[in-house]
Amino acid sequence: MMKKLFAILLAIAMVATLLAVLPVSASADQAEPSVWSGKANIKWYIDGKEENAEEWHIKTAEDLAGLAYLVNACDSCYMGVYYDENYDVIGYKLTDVAEMKSFADTSLLHKQAAGDGYVDGYNFEYENIYLEADIVLNTGNAADWGETPPANVWQPIGGGLPNAPVWPSFNGIFQGDGHTISGAYCAVDPAKDIYGIALFGVCGNGAGAQFRNLTVENCYFSGSYALGTICGRGNGNITIKNCHVKDCYVIGISKQQVGGLVGGAYRGSVNIENTGLENVTVTAPRYVGGMIGCSVGQPITVKNSYITGTVTAHLQEIVRDSDTIYQYGCEAGIIAGRVFGGSYTVENVLMNVKVTQEGKDENQPVNSDNLSQAGVFYAGKGSGDSYAPLWYEGIYCVPDFHAEAVLGIDQIEGFNVLNPYYFSQVTLDQLTGATAKETMVEFDFDTLWETTEGLPQLRFAELAAAEIAERGGEEEGDGEDDGNYNSRPVPSGKTVDTTDTSSTSNNTPATTGATEEKSTKKGCGSVIVGLPAIGSILLAGAFLLRKKKED
Repeated sequence: MMKKLFAILLAIAMVATLLAVLPVSASADQAEPSVWSGKANIKWYIDGKEENAEEWHIKTAEDLAGLAYLVNACDSCYMGVYYDENYDVIGYKLTDVAEMKSFADTSLLHKQAAGDGYVDGYNFEYENIYLEADIVLNTGNAADWGETPPANVWQPIGGGLPNAPVWPSFNGIFQGDGHTISGAYCAVDPAKDIYGIALFGVCGNGAGAQFRNLTVENCYFSGSYALGTICGRGNGNITIKNCHVKDCYVIGISKQQVGGLVGGAYRGSVNIENTGLENVTVTAPRYVGGMIGCSVGQPITVKNSYITGTVTAHLQEIVRDSDTIYQYGCEAGIIAGRVFGGSYTVENVLMNVKVTQEGKDENQPVNSDNLSQAGVFYAGKGSGDSYAPLWYEGIYCVPDFHAEAVLGIDQIEGFNVLNPYYFSQVTLDQLTGATAKETMVEFDFDTLWETTEGLPQLRFAELAAAEIAERGGEEEGDGEDDGNYNSRPVPSGKTVDTTDTSSTSNNTPATTGATEEKSTKKGCGSVIVGLPAIGSILLAGAFLLRKKKED
């Protein structure tokens, strides 16, 4: 009997000890994310603000939509956000600045009523936002959304105003932590000339923005100016690191500055590192690039990255002088479309992109409107500028360039491909499977890259895990955030003033019981924390019983 009891206690103790080291959120991570309801919720922000937080955590599509409302109510035609007793956003408050009022979408406005909560806009400058779960904004196939839109329309985080004197901007650090945002859909009437269409519309006004360890998948963005997947327009230093963009469509119906990652880069550098674009479709009349649509005199760095998909500068008809029609498709580049000066560093990059360019009617004269150029690194240069300085190493490209009725240029196999001598032209066979190691000799296949049955892939999961682990050490006092990507340190002691001086209502809803209890509830984490002690007690009891039997 004593032997049997000893065995039972020992087994229970071992199970308890094992459970103690398992991840608390294992079951939660495996759960399928729910599809976006179309609502926006800011409880995560209100709770954090009450604790004077300098970092933020979002878990749902509604949380992400709440981030868009908060950022877009900052320094724009909106000056704050109203929310109900459930912390769901009701709408914006209109600014008092006369010249900004005309840019507001009145359908998004709300007039405060008794019981409504209110909070000012916030751009999260130099602060971390952590994504703690996968997010699904729409289901279905983004390839079909040009004809049949999905249920939910995404409001870009920052930007999204037609020709406004000031655009709201996201200025924080978005930490994807290995999670995926999928199903974003935003199609804007191109006649409105709205700048900044992407998951994050405008980023980095007066500061910078970072995007790390994030996957963006199955998304569709269309409009006129400054379109991308992660960032529409960068107005400061933009960093995209350890990110993965898959099966996304960026469609410039008119105008320009359309890229697979960033549409237009202004007043700051763009750093792209350990990032993959897979099966992306990027198209626009001009200034269209696989990664960046247009760079205005900015330093661009692309390292340890790859891109597959299509880039197209398509035909467009424009009426000028009442009766003259120009047709053009120009500046299509794999890395970038048009560049206005700046400098470019491209190292260890793999490219398999079909570049197609539609030219002009043969009866039209050649001029700056229809001059067609294409390039592996960048296609065209700004008027009067010399070509930008370029540092390159370890560039492998499967050339697949196509031109339709492109006239008035020096043709190389029917296409004007700039900088062809900067890269190694290879075949798909040379990049497939284990052969890739023999071809891409400069690439790090020990820690960054891995071979597959198809093209090589970056080790996204491992890269994210390594950065999270390193960040954990920093949080314990081992250092600060990566200085290479922050232009200045995070201010200490930052607070958020949410006082609405124009209203007599309280800042929080009048409905009672809206705030969750925090101190009286215990989750499974509290139980698991106690398991080592339980295991130790049971082990001690088991050995005491055994000793008693031996005595």
